Amino acid sequence: MEIAWYGHSCFKLSERGKATIVTDPFNDAIGYALPKLKADVVTASHDAPGHSSYETVKGTRRIVDRPGEYEIGGVFIAGVALHNLEVDPPKRNIAYIFDFDGLSVAHLGDLDHIPPQSLMEMLGTVHVALVPVGGGRGLNATQAVELINLIEPNIVIPMHFKATEHGLAHLDQI
Repeated sequence: MEIAWYGHSCFKLSERGKATIVTDPFNDAIGYALPKLKADVVTASHDAPGHSSYETVKGTRRIVDRPGEYEIGGVFIAGVALHNLEVDPPKRNIAYIFDFDGLSVAHLGDLDHIPPQSLMEMLGTVHVALVPVGGGRGLNATQAVELINLIEPNIVIPMHFKATEHGLAHLDQI
């Protein structure tokens, strides 16, 4: 499996013979150079320019932007609503769990709070967690540690933090 980070909370998840997925595509308003992305499926944690700029991804066959269960191109996708109802107005956020033949990757979107244990259990077993951390509109470091302890993933990849164009990372062969 290959996981590539393009900045903010945008990743490309791919595995030979399976649908290629891009999460939370952004537009140039957030300050990153736009990557040239192509995917079968695009997911969005919520409707905002930094998370749902579908037009920046070529070849998209399916957009997933709601909670629910989907099977597309050999990948099982579960969208779980982890909305923050304690703020006014409530903040919409959908986490996605991608199952590539038993390897699960959880993209936690724009999560900014610790959801109740009952909601976290809906994520199931998580092997790789893509966690928004760095304050601002994501989790702070203490919250991220608490969340990671709840999920207990094998691998944690931070996202949604400020980085320069030269600070982008690609994580291959995870």
